[in-house]
Amino acid sequence: MTPEDDPGPDADADTGVDVGIASRTRTPTTPRVGTAGAAVRRDPTATAFEPRGFIRLRSRSTGMVLDRTLQRLWADDAWRHALVGGLASVPVTTLLYWQSTNELGLGPVFLGGLVAGYLHGSTGSRRVGARAGIVGALPALLLFGEVLSVLPGLSGPPWFLAAGGAMVVAGGVAFVALTAVLSALVGVVGASVGGWLAGRTGRRRPPAAGS
Repeated sequence: MTPEDDPGPDADADTGVDVGIASRTRTPTTPRVGTAGAAVRRDPTATAFEPRGFIRLRSRSTGMVLDRTLQRLWADDAWRHALVGGLASVPVTTLLYWQSTNELGLGPVFLGGLVAGYLHGSTGSRRVGARAGIVGALPALLLFGEVLSVLPGLSGPPWFLAAGGAMVVAGGVAFVALTAVLSALVGVVGASVGGWLAGRTGRRRPPAAGS
């Protein structure tokens, strides 16, 4: 080997420096935006499960409010007797509605009001009967649903569809409100009879707690 072929120590040092520089330039640095994006992709639960947890929390709180409301109503003698009489009439009214030609009879509501008035006694029977009648008017929502079923059959220009839909909805709401009022009146009559029967048979309500 001639001296000219020997690269010498300086060449080795230069070669090492060049290799180090090349190795450093081949390693790309990760941008901050990419790092943040990778962090989001690595933790999908941060966005995927928060809405579900929020909905679960809202539904749980709504259920707690509903439970407290029902407990508060059930603790009241007037509402408890009204719920018993009114809810007892709902299945009968619904069955008669399905067996008839879309006619909603209020005979079961009278019986429900009678039961509520008998359980409550003569004192305050009208108030209990009105509440029982309103609860017993729940099957009127079936007729409201049938009224809304005509909306898909409407045809015409947009303004006609909007006006026709508004009139149908308003008519359905007015029908349900009128049915609730009539049902409350029927419940009052039935509760008056029930309160009178409670007085005739000598039935006495148990004293309230703490009295």
